[in-house]
Amino acid sequence: MADTIEKYTEKMKNICKQLLSLDTDLVEALMHGDPFDKLIRNMSTRNSEGEIFYNHKRMLNHYPRSSRANDIVNNNSLTDNEKIKLLYLEHDFPLGLIKSELKQGLKKKSNDELFEIVEKSLAVTLVTKEERREIDSKYKSTMPENGQNRYEATNITLMTKGL
Repeated sequence: MADTIEKYTEKMKNICKQLLSLDTDLVEALMHGDPFDKLIRNMSTRNSEGEIFYNHKRMLNHYPRSSRANDIVNNNSLTDNEKIKLLYLEHDFPLGLIKSELKQGLKKKSNDELFEIVEKSLAVTLVTKEERREIDSKYKSTMPENGQNRYEATNITLMTKGL
């Protein structure tokens, strides 16, 4: 069992690399539904040992977070479950955009270049659900054109870099 869990993230990355090396039509079909999204979410919400961080108290001190999320995390009058209900793990790059980049690169890029696109999709930040709505209202599936990240473009201040 320990060997199965050991280096979970690396095993998931290897699965992703193998999937990207399949026939282009198969990879495109995989990206049309939830399977690819779930693979990315799975890699970005577990630690290397496979422990779940999403919607778990471990997420409170693991990920980079916004100033407002930081205030919630440090609010001693809230239980961990109450904090979790107010927070959301936001992908720094929208998954739809990542999938679009991958589709465009399937016939042009090497497997390693494609996986670099996937790796950037693993970055997530802990924000409030209100901040998530702010981001989604402008940049649900796009990035700002002025070179800013989605947090800067929606005036969300990031407090920590994560652990």
